[in-house]
This record gives sequence, structure tokens and C-alpha cells, in this order.
Amino acid sequence: METLIGQGAYTLREAGRILGRPKRWVEGWLKSLDRTKSGVLQDRWVFEDVRLLTFADLIELYLISEFQEVGIKRAVIRKAAQTLTERYNSPHPFSLRACFADVQAIFFKYQGVQGELNEDASGRKGQLVIPALLDVIRHVETRLEFDADGKAIRFWPMATGTKRGLVVLDPMRQMGRPIVAACGVSTRVLDLAVKAEGVEYLNDIAKSYRVSPADVRAAVEYEESLLHRSAA
Repeated sequence: METLIGQGAYTLREAGRILGRPKRWVEGWLKSLDRTKSGVLQDRWVFEDVRLLTFADLIELYLISEFQEVGIKRAVIRKAAQTLTERYNSPHPFSLRACFADVQAIFFKYQGVQGELNEDASGRKGQLVIPALLDVIRHVETRLEFDADGKAIRFWPMATGTKRGLVVLDPMRQMGRPIVAACGVSTRVLDLAVKAEGVEYLNDIAKSYRVSPADVRAAVEYEESLLHRSAA
């Protein structure tokens, strides 16, 4: 019997909080997609009437959110999901690194946005690209870690450039909840401790949880970033 162990588990509200999207946005994607064709979101985990998403679902929602931020239409995203599901024979095509090489061509074809000729050193000279989408892909690739098969296995939400940061979402640890990578303590637990005790006691809190002060500061910074995105 298949279980959620090692796959991550998020309620719709939790997923929305991590992505800076309201719960209704997550519900909207669940309701509007025919998953037998599109492959986006596998809504098969329901426990006591509570729907749960996996880490792969969360990553797909992350990409969908980023695509929408640069103006890719909902119908076009659905078409891309359907096309890539069939191409890769995968129920989670947007969680695969290989999809990054294909989404631009699909979006360009169905959205009809203006593209530019790519003449970089990648060997894909003459390919039409969408500049804003290229920025999204670079940003996403910085934050996602992939296994040897090109499947997303970890999400580093505070990664910048070549630095991954101190916070990670890993479905093999704490059911994929945001944690401090070095020790596995929940970012939310550390943030609540600082709010309860006061930032002047940050070093004492770090000692209590056997983490570094830098870990506590990273947890607080991450949790505050979630609040800012939700308020935006």
C-alpha cells in the first residue's frame, strides 16, 4: 500500500502559505484541472476529509505560481502540463528538470507572446525564448535540487546564486515542512520561540534548540518572508 512517507504532506492552506498564495488559489487549480489528462496535482490523498498535497504537487504549484507571475495564461499552463505529462510519461511534469527545456516553446506556441532569438553558448542558437520566462527558470533552478533522474527532491527557498541558504523543504525530513537544514528543527517553531521570548534572547533560544544563532535568524527571516508574500 502506497503511503505519504518520503513524499511530503501539506494541507491546501499550508501549501498556499509556503507559496504566498491563498488557499482558494490552490483549490482553484485542483478544481479546474482534469488530472487524468493534465498531470498537474495528484489529488488522491484525503484523510478524514482533509486533502493533502505531496512535495511533487507543491513544486508544480511553485512553478505554476512563477509562470503566472510573468503573465502566462492559465489555459496555456494547463496545455503545457498536458503536453509534458504525455511527453515524459509523468504525473508531475513540472517537477522534472527536463521540462525547463520545453516549456518555453510550448508557451510561445500557445500564448503567442513576443520572443527573442537566443544566441548564447548553450548550443540552442536561433531558438525563440521569452526573456521573463528565462529569468523564472534560472530563479527556480537555483532553488530546486534534483536527483540523478532529474526529479526535484529538495526546495531551498532562500537560495541565492550558488548559496543554498539554511532553510530547506525535503520530503524525506519532517514530511517536507520548512526546516533548518543543519538540524531539522522547524522554522516555525524557532520563529514562534523568538516571538515569545524576544529577539534579545535569540542566543539563548539557539542553545535551547541546539542550533546556531544563524539558524534561528534564518528561520525568522524565512517565516517573515512568508508573511510578506501573503500580504502582498
